[in-house]
Amino acid sequence: MADELTTPPESESSAAADEELKWPVSFMLILGVTAVYVGWRVIQMVGNLFG
Repeated sequence: MADELTTPPESESSAAADEELKWPVSFMLILGVTAVYVGWRVIQMVGNLFG
């Protein structure tokens, strides 16, 4: 019973946490940059239509 409650060593848990966190952060960064770019292009398009 006690064996089931033991936690992995610190190096394994921190490496797993870094790996879990790295992909979503980079994905959200790329998504944010893409959204800013698309928003800027939409503003330019609207400006060209009415300007």
